[in-house]
Amino acid sequence: MLYQGIDRDIKVKRKEVWTVNYKQIYTVIYTAEPEKFDKFSPQAKKMIESLEIVR
Repeated sequence: MLYQGIDRDIKVKRKEVWTVNYKQIYTVIYTAEPEKFDKFSPQAKKMIESLEIVR
């Protein structure tokens, strides 16, 4: 989910990703200033995709 808003008087753009594993919900949120969001999005995507939930 992508959305924009104000957080502590600063404009931000966020991407939220959720997953469910064994009745647990995990949320990862990437937040950046809107003008910097696309610049750092590839690195955030790599980090999100590298996460592994081990039970």
